This record gives sequence, structure tokens and C-alpha cells, in this order.
Amino acid sequence: MPATQESQIQFWGVRPFSIIGSYPTNLWRQRRDAEEVNRQNRQHAKKQAFFEKHHLDQNQAELYILATSSENSTDTVKNGFCRVSWSRLSIPEKSDQIADAHSKFRCTLAFHYLMHCPDSRYSYFVNLRDVYLLQEKELNLPFEWSFPKPQWLSQAQDISGKGPTELATLETLNIVHILEQTVRGYLMGTNCNRWTNHIFNYNFSRTQSNVKNFFYRLEFQGRGTPHVHVLVWLDNLATVQTNLIRADIPWSNPDLAFQSADLQPSSKDAFPLNENPSTVTINHRRERQLSLYHPIDAFTMNLRAYLSTLLPFLRCRMDVQVTDHRSMILNYVTSYVSKFHDEGVRSALYSRHVTPYMAAYRHIADMKPLEPEMVISLSHHKPAWTKNNTKRYIPPRPENAKDSALIQKYLRRSPDLHDLSLLEWLRTHDTNKALPTPYKRGIALVGVKFVSVFNVDFFFQYVLLNVPFSSLEALRHPDHDRIPQDLQWYAAAATLKHDLWSSDDNIFDLFSKQGNKHHFVANVIAYFGRTAVTFTLHQQHRCSDEIYNDILNHLRHWKPTPAILSTLHANNLLNQSSTIYDSQIIQAVTNNASSTVLTVSRAAAKRVNNVIISHFFNSMNPLGHILFDDGDLSPVFRNMKIIITKNINKQKGLVNGQPGKVHLMRGDTLHIRP
Repeated sequence: MPATQESQIQFWGVRPFSIIGSYPTNLWRQRRDAEEVNRQNRQHAKKQAFFEKHHLDQNQAELYILATSSENSTDTVKNGFCRVSWSRLSIPEKSDQIADAHSKFRCTLAFHYLMHCPDSRYSYFVNLRDVYLLQEKELNLPFEWSFPKPQWLSQAQDISGKGPTELATLETLNIVHILEQTVRGYLMGTNCNRWTNHIFNYNFSRTQSNVKNFFYRLEFQGRGTPHVHVLVWLDNLATVQTNLIRADIPWSNPDLAFQSADLQPSSKDAFPLNENPSTVTINHRRERQLSLYHPIDAFTMNLRAYLSTLLPFLRCRMDVQVTDHRSMILNYVTSYVSKFHDEGVRSALYSRHVTPYMAAYRHIADMKPLEPEMVISLSHHKPAWTKNNTKRYIPPRPENAKDSALIQKYLRRSPDLHDLSLLEWLRTHDTNKALPTPYKRGIALVGVKFVSVFNVDFFFQYVLLNVPFSSLEALRHPDHDRIPQDLQWYAAAATLKHDLWSSDDNIFDLFSKQGNKHHFVANVIAYFGRTAVTFTLHQQHRCSDEIYNDILNHLRHWKPTPAILSTLHANNLLNQSSTIYDSQIIQAVTNNASSTVLTVSRAAAKRVNNVIISHFFNSMNPLGHILFDDGDLSPVFRNMKIIITKNINKQKGLVNGQPGKVHLMRGDTLHIRP
């Protein structure tokens, strides 16, 4: 076989794995080995320079990073799996070596466009390249591949001659497998092994779990490298191995000190300055929180918290945060579950000026996942995982609740589950079966989609889920049919869950835990307060006489009959005889100063007006005289009550039947006020 063919090896399944293609493995091995030596030398020099700097000023150690690149360059140039190496020849220098005039012109035109286009950052990298050449720095993109490699991956690289990031599929599967097993096993203790010394254990106990639930999501950076976001709900923070969670630089361990100072600094504030040892404290809400030892050297570089046992093994960045249980899902999970490199078009998808075709085309055209992301998306690996089963439930409205098959299953539950609410029943039972059975292990996470809290059906959905019932009628208020429709289910919730809906603090706590902003929660509390006052006023008795109160209740809901009206006016006459004296009119008005005397003729109205004016305003000077409905000019006095008997100005409320008080009179104009 010729020598040129000996350096070419065909890989078509003759190995335990399949690598398709023809590779000059000898040359690639030499290049890979040389790059590996260079990487190790750079890492050694970087580590040596770090400790030299530390020994010069040990009390005020500062972050020292070898200046191989700026932060902006790593955000823009896609290194890693789509690796690009810089050349020592610039584009103009390369174009001079091109013989084809047409290709040379295209190359020059492209270079000119990239250098002067306002949307391009190419000029930044051209200038950065010149600086690197001047300082004799490494031109290859600055990454140090440090993630642990198993033996089979090293063997694959030896056979193929490929270096780090050049076997994207195999390396991605390795990273994902290590990350998910680290989370499930070493952190949570929930994989196939029986763990006692995992991080979030319960005093090293096998029989009691300290992890209520956890959720993680595999995500991919723009360069293609995978990482994981994890949320953990703990039963008792004090029982976990908090001594392994650190936010300082352990100078007694040189390797860990260098790795923490090299990987963990951040551009944002991480923790407050704390010279005291790490401890679990109780905050003002009686909740446990972890206070980490964070001295001045770690504080100046914004050192993020890390697990001291994982950092030397994984050799990658991590950020451990401890918080309360408020709005964790809303703030973290929702931003990663639906993320698939579509941030650039997300706002356009919801524009009313974009047609469905335009939105779909833009979304598909801009969706450019890299090879590692496609490996996970198209394989059996689940990018999101939680400890428990999950299910989604949309409660029905009052008018169609009887037709819900799920509610009918709930109503047929066994008698020993009589005190179980619908929400608790959904969490503990497999409802997909014809006869729902309890889960053998754990509970399910139920995501409930309520209507708006300002919708009248919100309280029906709430009591439906949180109050045990044997029939839908049992959820109603005792006076359900007599309560206005928009208050019926609020009345039921206020009666069945009085401790919650009668306390502003409990309402605030309920909606704050859901991640709502404080101004929204304040609006909700004000709305519920107004609803409570409206319901209270509706329930109040406006009359101490029971018979008369029954008549008033009849008038609220029914058209009054002649018999009702006769009963209503009985024994309420000013005088049983046909003769009414002026003294009786004066006495009636005196006893009921805010009342209006009802007459059936203008002559009677004129008499009542004259009696009142002559008795109550005899010592006052009139403001003037106006024409009353009886056709006579009558005096008017300040603060005298009058009733407008014709529409004067509807826009200003001066209409027929409008009462008012005389304020003043200027000329022929009478000024009144409400």
C-alpha cells in the first residue's frame, strides 16, 4: 500500500463506535498533541502567575486572569464546538495570494463591508488580532478544555486524531451524562443507587428524604457547550452538608484555590461581605437562610458560591444560590423551559402586525441550534427533568362543572378519602385510569391554570380545588340564590375559607409566593377588600322590623304587588283624618329634616312650601325671588332645599328631580350646590 494511503484510515463501524469519513490521522494526532502541550503550558503559566501575585500581597489577593481575550470576544465568536482559529495572515494579505481576479475582488469587497458595516463587530477582532501579534500572544481562541474525559472518549480521540471539541456528538453525550448523574445522584440521591452521603441529605439517613422536589433543565450556550440549571426545594436547610458550600478562596488547598479564583469570579455582586464562619440563620420571616463566609479577597472579585467537592472534579463554573420559596418557578424555570435560541424573534411573534406565515418563516429561519443541542433534542435524553410526575389541570367554569369527567371520578372516590380536596386528590392519584389509584411512590406536581383573579369565576375554581366536597351544591353559600351573581362564589369562598380571604396578610402571602409583583398584589387586595365590603353591605339588615324587612327583601328581587304596597303604606300616614294642620307639617319636617315631603297636587306643594318658609326662614333675609311651579314668585334663602322640576343642563347634572341647596343668587341666576 502506498505511503500516502497508509496515513488515511477508513472508519465504517470497525471500531466499537462509528466515525464516518476519511481522516489524515497521523497529521491530526501530531497537531492535537502539540496543542495539548501548549494548553498545559499555558495553564501551568497561568497558575504559577496567580500564586506569584498572591504571595506578593496575600492579604489583598486580586483576581488575576491571563489576558488572552476580552469578555466581548468570547460572547461574539462562537468557539468550542464550532471552533475557529485565527490565522497569522490577514484577509488583505491572503487576497494578495489569490490568483483569480474575480475571487480577489470579492474577498476585498467582503473585507471592506465587514470593516465599515455599523452592525458588524469584525473591526474589533481585526484590531484585537493586531494587538495579539504585537504582544506575541496565542491567536487561537482562548479556551482550556478541562471537563473530565472517560476512557472511551480518550480512545475515540486517539483513533480519530481529533482534539477537544472536535467530536461534538460523543463529547456532548459525555457532558450531559455526567451532569445529569451528578445532579440526580451526588446532589439529590435519587438515582438507582441508595445514597446516604449526598449533598442534600437528611443527616445521612436513607429512610428520610430532605429533598422535597427538584427540577433541572439542560441548556446550551451560543457556542454549543451544554450546562444545567437546577432548582431544589429542601425540607430542612440545616441538615445538608453546608460545609461543602463555599464562597471563599481556600488558600490551604492550592489547587482548589486556583480553580475557585480562576472559574468563580463574576461581574455582578454575589454575596455581602462576611468575615464570620458559614452558618444557617433565621430571617425575619422565620425562614432558614445560609450565610456564607465571604472575606474581602472573595468579595472584591465577586466570587460565586461553589461546591468544594465538585469544582476539582468537573473543573467548570458553577453558581450556588440559596433563597426562600417565593416565585422560584416564575423567576427561573419559565425562562429556561421554553428556551430554544428564539430570543431574537420572541417579541415579533406576538406583534399584531405580523402575519402567521411571516412569524413562522422568521422563527424557522432564525432557529439555528448547534450540533450538541440537536444531539440532545433528537435523542432519548430529556432536556428537562423533575423528581415527581407532572400534570396540568384547567378547572371548569360553574356552568360546565357537572360535565367534567374528572370531577365525576373525584365524586366517586372511596369514603376514606372524603376529607381530600380535589387538588390533593390530583396530586396523590393517577387520574388517567378509569378507577384512579394512588401513586405507589411520591406525589405529582399539578400545574393549575386559573382564570384571572378579577373574573367572577375565580372563586369558584378556588373552592373547587381546595375545599373537599361530595357534590357541587355543597360548595355553595347557604343563601346562594339570594346573593347577586357576581358575589355568589366570593360568598362561598369567604365562608368555606374564612381564615384566608378575611386576612390581607394571608392574601398577600398567597399571591406573593406565586411571584406576583407587589403593586399587583396590592391591587388584588384592594379589589378583594371592595368585594368584601360589597358583600357585607348586601348582607346587612336595613330594618329592625322583621315583617317590614321581608317586604324590603321582596321589593329587591320581585315586582311589588298592590297587596305589598298596601301593607307597606299602612299605618304610615301623617294624619288619619282629612284635615292636616300646619303644626303637624312643621313637626314632621322637624323630626325628619333630611326627608322630602311627597304631595299629589301643586296646591298641596305650595302650602307645604309656604309653611316651611314662614316657620324656618322667618328671621332670614331672602336672596331673591324665583318663579315656582305654582306660578307665584317665592323667596329663596341660603341653604334652602329645592328640587329642580325641568331639565336645564344634562351634562352638568341639572335635570328634572335633581335635589340641591341654594348657595347664592346673582341677578336672575340662582346658584345651587349638591
